[in-house]
Parts: sequence; structure tokens; C-alpha cells
Amino acid sequence: MTHRLVIANARLVDPATGRDERGSLLVEDDRIVRIGDDLQGDRTIDARGAVLAPGLVDLSVRVREPGDEHEGMLASELAAA
Repeated sequence: MTHRLVIANARLVDPATGRDERGSLLVEDDRIVRIGDDLQGDRTIDARGAVLAPGLVDLSVRVREPGDEHEGMLASELAAA
């Protein structure tokens, strides 16, 4: 069974292609299959005010191993990533 999700009204940012525009996209079975307007899906999320981008990296990770392990260990940070 195919699941179709529309994420609408988001700011779509893709540095690889130079895209930076407001728009909607259609996701089928965890893959983006179409970008545009008037998309139809089983469910729609209004992402107004949100940014959709291919990936973001948290550059301020602080791993406290060894010592202060309760602050965050390598295994817990990798699982969170």
C-alpha cells in the first residue's frame, strides 16, 4: 500500500541545486516524488514557517567520554544522530 504525504507551504532549500523558494512536495513511501502546487495525498502537513532541506548537521555536539558520561556518551549521541 502506497502512502502519499503532502508537505505544503514550506520554504524549500536545496544548496546543491540553488533552490530557495516557497512550495510543496509529495512524498510516497519515504521518497520525494514531486515538487509543485496542487499536490494530492492521503495526508497533508501545513509547514508554513518551516524550512525543508536535504540535511542539517548539529556542529555543536559535545561528547563527554571519558569523564562526565552522564552529559552524553558517544553511543547516545550516535543514536540521536
